[in-house]
Amino acid sequence: MRKPRKATPEKTCENCGAAFVPKAHADKAKWCSSRCGQIAFARRSGVQPRRPAVVDGQKRCNACGVSKPIGEFSPRHSRNGAPMSRCKPCVADQGRAYGNSAAGRTRRYLAKYGVTVEWYDETLRKQDGKCAICLQEPGSRLHVDHCHETGRVRGLLCFTCNSAIGKLGDDVERLRRAIKYLTS
Repeated sequence: MRKPRKATPEKTCENCGAAFVPKAHADKAKWCSSRCGQIAFARRSGVQPRRPAVVDGQKRCNACGVSKPIGEFSPRHSRNGAPMSRCKPCVADQGRAYGNSAAGRTRRYLAKYGVTVEWYDETLRKQDGKCAICLQEPGSRLHVDHCHETGRVRGLLCFTCNSAIGKLGDDVERLRRAIKYLTS
């Protein structure tokens, strides 16, 4: 036979001073809520208690440290739409930095063309840092040119030459007609 449950006396929260009745299994409780317990622990240990992520529609970006409206943060797809920890501009900056890094370029070149940054650097050295068609030094990075039918990589071209070949559809006959047109 079970013993009758004792009436739990009302207690005072050690953190906020509010009166509360502890749950039956928590008769040694010192705080009225888990939040008060976190604050009391943080005070004892010298650690800052965690602040809520969103306060009055504002959230602090973990990258730049600026409080911004929730609209400046993309929603997480894995946490029921909770805002990401970094704002959209900081995420974009990180993406650009990665995309321009050797690791980002290697991943992109391998995925699109099956070549590495080492291949790119070696080909660039063989071409003396110039476009394979116009032999000009470009203002920006040369583009990896490839055959759209076979996927075979041909070399490095400047934006203008790469675009021209693309606009002509990689068609040698069209290119011959264009040369004939230009020389007539």
